[in-house]
Amino acid sequence: MKKIFLAILIGFFFLSCESGLNLNLNCVLKHTTQVIKLESGILGEKIQTLVNLSWIWTIQPSGDGVVIERSTDSTNWVSLDTVAPITAEMIYNDTDSSLTPGDTIWYNLGYISGSEITYFITPRLVLPQAQRFILPDTDFVTIDTTGLAICFAKLVDFDSFKVELFKANVTQPESLMNLKDAIWDTTITDTTIIIKPFPDTTLLTMYTLKISSSAILEFITDGSYGFRAFIRDTLPLP
Repeated sequence: MKKIFLAILIGFFFLSCESGLNLNLNCVLKHTTQVIKLESGILGEKIQTLVNLSWIWTIQPSGDGVVIERSTDSTNWVSLDTVAPITAEMIYNDTDSSLTPGDTIWYNLGYISGSEITYFITPRLVLPQAQRFILPDTDFVTIDTTGLAICFAKLVDFDSFKVELFKANVTQPESLMNLKDAIWDTTITDTTIIIKPFPDTTLLTMYTLKISSSAILEFITDGSYGFRAFIRDTLPLP
């Protein structure tokens, strides 16, 4: 399915439109999608979805800018923004809160020259699904000699999952993507794993689990990232 979608999308990449000025609007379009989800009983659930569109002109036209429109049905369009001025490589980031993981959306890119708009690319995107932790399922976790059990839902279109554990307390999706120096990590194709032995002995400390799934093709990068914050609780009294 991905290969068929890529072939269709590449066909759009090299579409040529001519205005009354006979401008060559060939360009190469790339897109990156990111879905970031934080799960925590104390902090609540937070989801951020990002679409990055970038295009490079084969022959850079003159003009006033490029209008960006979005649709959920390829028929009814909402104007989002205008990217200006015209440069050799142009970028637009869509972080609108209406973007929902798993949705199919379309973008219109239109070249603006004076009062005229020439639409030259209409790519279709399928946003990745959001990660979902099954375990741990509470903010306070007791970890003994049996280790820490991790279980999460399997997402379509992703074959492997990188699992990382950080000794960190962060509250916003932007901060979560900047986490560094994991105290434990592995890459698996299953959706269940046990961290044993647990790599830290500190009690009443905040930890953050991260699941990363990504698919990279020539012009497409899709990523879904899940985070689960928890506190290592004290062991129960005998």
